[in-house]
Amino acid sequence: MKAGASAPGKVILFGEHFVVKGIPALAMAVNLRAEALVEEDQKGCYRVESSVEKGELCGDDPRPEPGAQAYAYLARRAGLKGASIALSSRIPPGAGLGSSAATSAAVAGASLFLVGRRGRELKEEARQLAMEGERVFHGKPSGVDVTVAVEGGLVAYRLPTDYRVLPPPRLEGGVLLLADTGVPRSTREAVMRVLERLERRKPVMETVYEAASVLTREAEKALTEGDLAAVGELMDIAQGLLSSIGVSFPQAEALIHEARRRGALGAKITGAGLGGSVIVLVEEDRAPVVEQALLAKGAVRVLRLSPEPRGLVVEGPL
Repeated sequence: MKAGASAPGKVILFGEHFVVKGIPALAMAVNLRAEALVEEDQKGCYRVESSVEKGELCGDDPRPEPGAQAYAYLARRAGLKGASIALSSRIPPGAGLGSSAATSAAVAGASLFLVGRRGRELKEEARQLAMEGERVFHGKPSGVDVTVAVEGGLVAYRLPTDYRVLPPPRLEGGVLLLADTGVPRSTREAVMRVLERLERRKPVMETVYEAASVLTREAEKALTEGDLAAVGELMDIAQGLLSSIGVSFPQAEALIHEARRRGALGAKITGAGLGGSVIVLVEEDRAPVVEQALLAKGAVRVLRLSPEPRGLVVEGPL
């Protein structure tokens, strides 16, 4: 028997880094999805194939390395005695869009369907199982990527057990662009840098964290009301806070200032910083101009993102 599943990527709109200290992050599922087709195989091996990699897990292999073996590991942990897994994804890896989390959620969802899980039980178990996959990839993930991949929509996230699914953000008349700087990033390095600064400059940094908490509340209100001007202005303020905690970097600053110069409503780093991508909110009629300006300024790619209300979707038997 076969089952298929898909899950969306995500973008963090507000609250990265501050979520580590209990301030909610606002993350949105986006219109780029990862897909998994899982077929039961009773031979005891788990084979994974995608357009970019192949992998296999047999017998009592040790905990897998990041990559195809990690997805095979999820099928085994779901309870399948063997499986063939075919993967495809429109989510570019390394862009801060939660590619591995969406793929892990899709593999977990299809595998759990094949062992009899359904409905909310399937989603809850898929979220827990996908977190295991993320630990293989990232060590100590926050859980926000997996939560958004499973739930979809807009999520106010503090902890894996403490999050709210909000009404989809209203961005009518606006376009959200993601511009990849091409600079490699290390989430671990960025998180450690921020925590070290917090310890060194605690009174000052605590004030920044308080500001971030107020900003997130205001951003949630603006997103649900569809106030594009307010969302853009809050993005600019958020970028100032991210710069103050030490995770901005020259290539991002160059793209952000170019976007603002060309008429964007707001722009900021998304994700850990010290590399990766920036997001830009722009009115629809200005989007082509801003896209071209970002590419001319050095962005390696620019993607148009839109809200994705659907989270994990499972279809079967196939």
